[in-house]
Amino acid sequence: MNAVLLGLIILLSSLATIHLGIFVISQLPNATIINIVTQEALATTSSTTNTSPKLQKQQNHLFIAELTGDNVVPVAAKTNATGVAKFTFDPSNNNQIYYQLNITNMKNDILNVDIHQGKKRENGPSLATLYRSSLGMPLSQICCKSAESERSKYFYFNGTISKEDFEFGPLADSRDISGLINLFNTGNAYVEVYTNRPDSLTWSDAEVRGKILPSSS
Repeated sequence: MNAVLLGLIILLSSLATIHLGIFVISQLPNATIINIVTQEALATTSSTTNTSPKLQKQQNHLFIAELTGDNVVPVAAKTNATGVAKFTFDPSNNNQIYYQLNITNMKNDILNVDIHQGKKRENGPSLATLYRSSLGMPLSQICCKSAESERSKYFYFNGTISKEDFEFGPLADSRDISGLINLFNTGNAYVEVYTNRPDSLTWSDAEVRGKILPSSS
């Protein structure tokens, strides 16, 4: 009998506690209750959306440069060559940028392809080399072209840019891939393709060029 009575006492005590809690909450102003709920929701959202500030700024992951002779500075190149350079940045691996280059109807053999810093209609310093010919020089370690395909009218090559590729130029000291992404986002970088020109005093000239811009597709 004592056990049954003890059980009833515990049950009644629990019900009283729950009722008291409901009563206290019901006495709070509506604004206070809403404020408590809002603060809890904000705390939960903040904890689930905390990402690196650098990655938050780098919302564009695809960048494209359309290469033509008309873009060459200061004098447009007389060529029918055209091309497209695509750069893909994966925020989950912020140490690399993957790139693809397609070039057609080249008038001369390609010697090298560089990324330069600079806006439209201005020449700037080289930031990184995307491709270097194996014609008369060591084969580039950046891409995997063969000497036979370098002499064709159609060129396709790909590779990756990492912070270790910033040996010279404005980004050499930072060695941070986000610096190059920022230039892409602001339209302050371009691709330039240099070809063999035996009739030139420098033996090479830019044949096509294109500004690197963010792309949504």
